[in-house]
Parts: sequence; structure tokens; C-alpha cells
Amino acid sequence: MWYSVELLYQRLHENDSGTEPLWEESIVLVNAQNEIEARAEGERIGRVQEHQYKAISGDVVKWVFLQVVETQEILEDTLGHKTEVFSRFLRQAEVAKLTHKMGMKVPDKNRKRVRPG
Repeated sequence: MWYSVELLYQRLHENDSGTEPLWEESIVLVNAQNEIEARAEGERIGRVQEHQYKAISGDVVKWVFLQVVETQEILEDTLGHKTEVFSRFLRQAEVAKLTHKMGMKVPDKNRKRVRPG
């Protein structure tokens, strides 16, 4: 079975001089027998992807794996164009953050949506 596995990484600076924290959310596709195996493979991938480099400032920057946030079984039998590999339900505050980042207006939570037809 196929699973999408959400991984969370954090950037660490050697000389953190007030640098704004930065995280990376990565969603990978994993083939596993069950969710437990998918999570374990996600953890393995996350650890393997940890890395460090020297920034232009000379500081060492490390990207460290923090955790598997979520796994989702992909319900399609065949992967291909338009196969959904990740979805989540969002609360109003989460939508507000996303729409703010994109410069969009937050949908009114009290407005009832009417479907055409």
C-alpha cells in the first residue's frame, strides 16, 4: 500500500544570533505493508535526509529531523496524474494563516456556502 508521510525538520544555526526559527514540512510517498511500517520508513527517511553545510557567513547550518507528523494511506489502487497524496481538515485559524500568507481574504466562517444546482 502507498502512504503519504509528513516529516518535520528544523534548521539550527551554529551561532544563532537572533535568526528567526525555520522549519521544513516535507511530504514523501512511501510503499509499506501498513501504517506502522510507513511511519518507521518515514523516520528512516527523515534521519537520512539530515544534513549540514557552511553558510556564506561561515556559520554551520544543520537541518535536523524532528518527527513524523502524520501518515495517510493513499486510497487509490494506482498512482498517476491527479492522485491525491495528502489532505487535511483545517480550522478557521489555520485557514486565516494560509490565506494571509497568500494575500487572500479570510473566508467568513458564518457565511453559509450554497452549492449550485
